[in-house]
Amino acid sequence: MSSAIGGAAAAAGKAAQTEERLAPQLKQLKQATNSLEAVFFKQLLEAMRKSVPKTSFGDDPGSDTYQDMMDQALSETAGKSGALGISKLLYDQMSQVIRAQDAMRHGSTGPNLSGTAAGTDLAREGQTKQP
Repeated sequence: MSSAIGGAAAAAGKAAQTEERLAPQLKQLKQATNSLEAVFFKQLLEAMRKSVPKTSFGDDPGSDTYQDMMDQALSETAGKSGALGISKLLYDQMSQVIRAQDAMRHGSTGPNLSGTAAGTDLAREGQTKQP
């Protein structure tokens, strides 16, 4: 019974070490996916504004600059909050790849990516590497 508890404690310790080792990469990934969602949201706003006919309301000098500043602020907020859900989807997929690559490097079991595009790419990468 105590060996099972010891094995579970060792596994938990190894998982904590893995998470600590991956924390900087995962933080960078989170920032990148949030930024990508913000860029997409800003392009979406710009495309939506182009589809609406221009009126004389708000057609003052510099209004385009203020409109762009507002769109930028909205986009950054949407990116940080994950309003569209794009950043979460990308983060979930890419963090699995990062964890799997880490598992391959450190000889531990990672997430099961077989049957996914990421798993196929990782399998190819493992086959082409020379020891």
